[in-house]
Amino acid sequence: MGEGFDLRTGVRFLNIICGFTLFGLAIWSFITLSIDPFVVVTNLYWILFGSLIICVEFKIDFMVRYFRFMEGTVGKGLFLIFVGMWVIQGTLITDILGGVLVGCGVATTILLGVAGS
Repeated sequence: MGEGFDLRTGVRFLNIICGFTLFGLAIWSFITLSIDPFVVVTNLYWILFGSLIICVEFKIDFMVRYFRFMEGTVGKGLFLIFVGMWVIQGTLITDILGGVLVGCGVATTILLGVAGS
């Protein structure tokens, strides 16, 4: 049969990559010994959000049970848009990562959530 591009699988794959990248950027900032309190708090949130995105995409039972808004496409999409807008900070890597997260959020919310209903 004809194999086409599955948008749901593509967005899920991008979400996993973005989650690992977000987690890695936060760890990298800790390794480079950034001691600015704002940066430290931001990195802690990046680790939390990156872990949440990864665990939800891998369907870890704990995350799906306690973060129910990430089960549906609209809740997950709006969360990705929120994280993507928050990640954009004026450097090339954060702007690209934020743009991809916002794009995945829009695709999840509109294309998979609203249009898929």
